[in-house]
Amino acid sequence: MNFKRTWIVLAGLPLLVSACTLKQSDDQETGGTAGQAGTGNGGSGNTGGTATGGSSNGGTAGGSQGGTAGQGGSAGQGGGGAGGSGGSPPGAGWQKMPLLDDPNDNQYHEGIDRVSGISCESTEACVVITDNTQAGGLIYAASNQAVTSILMSGKVAADERLSFFGFSKTASGRLIARNDRAKRVFSASSDYTNPNSWTRVDVGTNPDLNFDNLNGQEAFGEAPDGTWRYLYQGVLYGADAAPSPTTAWTGLWSPGRIPPFPANYKDLKDADDTICRSFPGGFVLPHPSSTMYMSDDLSLMMYPASAMNAKGDIDFDPPGVCVSTDRGATFRVVAFPGNTNELGPIGLTCGDADHCWAYNGLRSSADSHWIYYTTNASQGMSMTWTRGALPATLLSERTEIREVFFAPDNVHGWAVGAHDSVTMLLRTLDGGASWTDISESVRALADDAKLSSGFALDAQNIWLGGERGFLASNGRGGL
Repeated sequence: MNFKRTWIVLAGLPLLVSACTLKQSDDQETGGTAGQAGTGNGGSGNTGGTATGGSSNGGTAGGSQGGTAGQGGSAGQGGGGAGGSGGSPPGAGWQKMPLLDDPNDNQYHEGIDRVSGISCESTEACVVITDNTQAGGLIYAASNQAVTSILMSGKVAADERLSFFGFSKTASGRLIARNDRAKRVFSASSDYTNPNSWTRVDVGTNPDLNFDNLNGQEAFGEAPDGTWRYLYQGVLYGADAAPSPTTAWTGLWSPGRIPPFPANYKDLKDADDTICRSFPGGFVLPHPSSTMYMSDDLSLMMYPASAMNAKGDIDFDPPGVCVSTDRGATFRVVAFPGNTNELGPIGLTCGDADHCWAYNGLRSSADSHWIYYTTNASQGMSMTWTRGALPATLLSERTEIREVFFAPDNVHGWAVGAHDSVTMLLRTLDGGASWTDISESVRALADDAKLSSGFALDAQNIWLGGERGFLASNGRGGL
């Protein structure tokens, strides 16, 4: 089934509607039911024993250390919830780390939430976010051994529960946990695993609906001079101050908005056919964790061209990326080489201003499975893209690619998702030129759950996240 998209305009804003039900799911396009609760607590030790942890680090035995074999113990107390109960037994390979339930809310998260984002500063300092459309998501602190505490809840009111689905990290070091509503910003400026570092503020106002619609936050960027950019619901906004209730955002770019941003968009397009037609942002579920790249000074910005099912024809851009070198005032298309009738990318991620990867992988579209890479993105319109070689067994409509992430060396990388509706993990050792299937290394531990997120601190320290509360690291080596 191709995902049929239709745009309507509500108070000046483009809004995507479809015939599919939008709810938490195992289906990348339509939703489905929430996963069943798993039984993923790590093995208990021989000695039992309890431990009480600090406000942000969770417990020691059974808390931040996760309980080694023979020590296990009961869960230590974390800052916002009980410390981790311990992962799978020590040894080479992957270690499973159960999520924590919120003791202040009568909702379940362990074995249910989709782990939608992971960001680490060290092996002992990670932030993990989750997506749960019914209970709301959570922001956790974790290490490479265990989930240690709850930092913040997506429950902001009795009738308002937000889910999280990706991170934006700005030039000043602010870490933003993006959520599925536009209005509120969850962020920390330092010491990301300390619950006292996290704040929640209103993003500000705009000329349309003041960000009250129920659509997800796609990207944030901040330049050293204090200039901000915010991508939401197919519109790129700009502001001269950080998000706050009084911050005024101005629409900069949205080709399909009625009227468009900028107001002279039609004149720009008539004068230069490389001007992008495509909306910025992602339009599939679950939300891709990254659909726009912004360099630290905002001088280079990119988003997918002809994303999802908008094939490259007379009405759409050719598959590729839309590129701005003027802080988002205009975007021009850089087409991928090859078949121009393929689907455009649904996700885009960059290691720096040169090394970027664009990918697609929709279960219902046999011609949508690929990963392109570039090593010269900073050249703007002169950048070049190359198609990576995926395993032949995965080039079918049964494959879903949900995220691509790389170590800081931009050489060692991983792609996560599902094949035949079970766990898929790919690896590259050459920057994305070729990929191998290493799914068997983690499939049994994941209990066949679809993967949706990952993080590489370096080439040896990797974290994976997925549906049904799956979170694992290879913190003891062996990958």
